[in-house]
Amino acid sequence: MPRDERGFTLAEVLIALALIAIVFAGIYFFSLPGQRLYYRGSTQVELHESLRLVAERIIRELRFAREVELLPSGWDPASASTEEYSYIYFDAAKRMVILLDSAGARPLSDPLVSALIFSDKGSILLFTLTGESRGHVFTLESSVKPLNVSGNITGPPEGTALRFSLPS
Repeated sequence: MPRDERGFTLAEVLIALALIAIVFAGIYFFSLPGQRLYYRGSTQVELHESLRLVAERIIRELRFAREVELLPSGWDPASASTEEYSYIYFDAAKRMVILLDSAGARPLSDPLVSALIFSDKGSILLFTLTGESRGHVFTLESSVKPLNVSGNITGPPEGTALRFSLPS
């Protein structure tokens, strides 16, 4: 049989398969860290965006408040009077920020918030949101200046709940 009509030898096929396997293994091992980095980054971005949305909701609720009061740490939502006031508080059991008003209790966040701390600086309300998702922790600090508050924000220096009233 002439040499040009012959197929590949077994050794040639095995060498070609080994080279292809080495190339694919290299591609896989070089792309794996990139995939992990992308997954970690996308989780952090998702968490950051969720906390930013919660902060915007809190700011929107408090922007036109005429009276804001920080509540002590032992405050119980069951004792809240919603006829005149609305409340924003952190429910640790549900891992959510809740708005309680005359329409009832409504969540302002997904169940990913692990802490909410309110504090004041005169008439400016400062708050810190901490969220946790898939092993990632992110903290977001924000503030709001209620436009109708004439004096300082009252109550203890720090808390996980606040009471506010809106102009009638």
